[in-house]
Amino acid sequence: AAHRHSFHEMIVVFSGCEGVKTCAAEFKAVAGEVLLFRPGEIHEEWTEGGEPLETVFLGFETHSSEGWPAKVYDSEGRVRVLASWLQTLQDESHDDGRRTQGAFFDALVAEYVRLGNHRESPVLESVREYVRRHISEPVRLDSLARQAGMSKFHFIRQYRRVAGRTPMEDVRRIRAERARDLILTTTLPIKVVAPMVGLSDEFALYRLFRRQFGIRPGQLRRPAGRYSRGLRA
Repeated sequence: AAHRHSFHEMIVVFSGCEGVKTCAAEFKAVAGEVLLFRPGEIHEEWTEGGEPLETVFLGFETHSSEGWPAKVYDSEGRVRVLASWLQTLQDESHDDGRRTQGAFFDALVAEYVRLGNHRESPVLESVREYVRRHISEPVRLDSLARQAGMSKFHFIRQYRRVAGRTPMEDVRRIRAERARDLILTTTLPIKVVAPMVGLSDEFALYRLFRRQFGIRPGQLRRPAGRYSRGLRA
C-alpha cells in the first residue's frame, strides 16, 4: 500500500527486483540500486519477478539532503557492504557499538552522495541498465547498439571512449559483479548462480571470476541472511 514517513528512508536492494511507484514515476529497482525517499514522499513498493527480494532499509533524519538523487547504482558495492555491516550492528547499544554504527552510516551516506555526483553518461546508464535487467539472458552487441540508438561500429567506438572498455567487456564485468552479490548475500550454490547471471555453468563463472577478481567464487562465500529489517539512524 502507498505510504509515507516523517523521516528519510533509504532502501538498498541486495537481490531480486522491487517495483516502486511515486507521485512522479513508476519504475523497477534491481540488485545494486539504492533508493531515497524524502519525508512526506508518498511511495509504494512490491516484489517483481520470481527471485526473492532482499533489501536493507534505513530511516534517518538530516537537514542536508538537498541535491541528493532519488536513485543511484552502487557500482563498487560499497553501499551494500556498509549496509550489511550496519545490519549486523543494529542491536549493539554500548558506546563503542554506537560509534561504529555512526561511522559506518556516515560513510554510507558519503558514498551515496559521491555516486550521485558522478553520474554516468546517458548512453552508459541506458546500456548498463539494459544489461542488468537482462542479466540472465544472452546479451548481444547488436541489441546494445539498438538500445543506444547507434550503428554497431559507432557504438563500439563511442562506448570504449566513454567507458574505457568495450561494451562486451562491460557486460562480463556486470555479470561478474552480479554473481559476486549473489554469492555474498545468499547461500545459493555456485552452479545455480551461474545461469542467473547468464553463464552456461559454474566453470564459466570460475573463469570469469579469475579474470575479473583474481579469486575463486567460493572464496567470497559467507553465511547469508535475509536483509529485510529496518534500521533507524
